[in-house]
Amino acid sequence: PVVHLPISVNEQYIKSFKKVAKNGSSIRVFYGGSFGFKDGIPLLIEGFSRAAEKRRNLELILTGKVSRQLKDSLQWLIDNSTAKEKIHFLGCLPADEFYSTMVNADILCMLRVSSEYANAGFPFKLGEYLASGNAIIATRTSDVSQYLEHKRHAYLIQPDSVDEIEKAILDLADNIELRKYLAYNSAYATHEFFSMKKVAYILYRNLCSVFS
Repeated sequence: PVVHLPISVNEQYIKSFKKVAKNGSSIRVFYGGSFGFKDGIPLLIEGFSRAAEKRRNLELILTGKVSRQLKDSLQWLIDNSTAKEKIHFLGCLPADEFYSTMVNADILCMLRVSSEYANAGFPFKLGEYLASGNAIIATRTSDVSQYLEHKRHAYLIQPDSVDEIEKAILDLADNIELRKYLAYNSAYATHEFFSMKKVAYILYRNLCSVFS
């Protein structure tokens, strides 16, 4: 028998990183992960740049490991953005620093382009994002929509749309109550679908049924 298991996340570990009271009214948009074609980084930077022209308090935090081949193109995208002063590439952070930065952001972005590769697997980082207690913008790729409902657990958008990225950032930046609502329900989704204990139990139960 074949059993479909979703991603799993150590939600208690993510929750161990506390939010720090911030000074000022800046709203931090965060992306952390790989910088491959599937991740739609050019779309994110363009969508953010448009939004930042309309809301001066936005910042974009980028972190992750970038291959040597892509590092120059990433820097070119940042340098040629109309909001380049508001985009901060932090490089590849140590794990504890990465999670602390993620938890202390306001809007987390899990983007994918519409490709066979992007749709072939469930985005692993989404589980950690959901456990962080933040509002999330997520692309409707793979089977994300089977687990998450738009404007309940996350702000879901279509792939390859700069317009939808811009609109999602602006909607969440302007509506703190929506951000809080999504953050509250994302924690429920993490526990309900992606808790490592629950996923481990599903695997254990099915192994028992095979060998009993």
